[in-house]
Amino acid sequence: MNFFARVIKMNSKVITLPNDLLNSKAIEIAVETLNRGGVISVPTDTIYGIAGKAQDANVINRIYQIKSRDRKKPLALCLGSVEEIFEWSQVTVPESLLRAMFPGPFTLIFDRSSKLSEHINPDVKSIGIRIPDHSFILSLCSTLREPLALTSANKSFDKSCGRIDEFSYLWSNLDYVFDGGPLMGDPQKLGSTVIDLSQPKFFRINRPGCALNLARSILSDQFSLKEIF
Repeated sequence: MNFFARVIKMNSKVITLPNDLLNSKAIEIAVETLNRGGVISVPTDTIYGIAGKAQDANVINRIYQIKSRDRKKPLALCLGSVEEIFEWSQVTVPESLLRAMFPGPFTLIFDRSSKLSEHINPDVKSIGIRIPDHSFILSLCSTLREPLALTSANKSFDKSCGRIDEFSYLWSNLDYVFDGGPLMGDPQKLGSTVIDLSQPKFFRINRPGCALNLARSILSDQFSLKEIF
């Protein structure tokens, strides 16, 4: 039985990823869905997320509706490579620092680029950048060649999810659920460590997340940035 037939037999919405997570049919389905304005759930290196095209105002509205999320709470931008960070934000650190942290369990905040749609995080001058260390979402972003809006797969104020059954109450509002199995990179479900790098030579931890000690080691010890408390 081929992959697509197995998907349809299992569940019309849930697509179980193979062990290598890089099945080309799964990527094709995800890209086609996103290109028609769909919203999907994806595994990351921390917790499951909800994603859609960041430059599409209707998609952004739908993500907020699915999560019952306060419009004042921003969404992150998910990219497929370090090079893309320079296109969508105003980078204040050396590229070598970005490569030390990405792909990885971090959200790095910079001032936003003028190229970024005003519909994502309006009236917010900064943007959080994610490049998760997960082969499926990296391949998806590289194939799509557009930034994704990314947020956790849950209702606002609910617990984050490391398995798809934990947010099954959202499935009816999603176009597809890509099941990468239980996620082991963030067992406490703390999410990514969020770091503000918008001020040159300094950093601020906005959310400790799952990789706080690693973040401080890279930023302070390797690159001599000073922490603002």
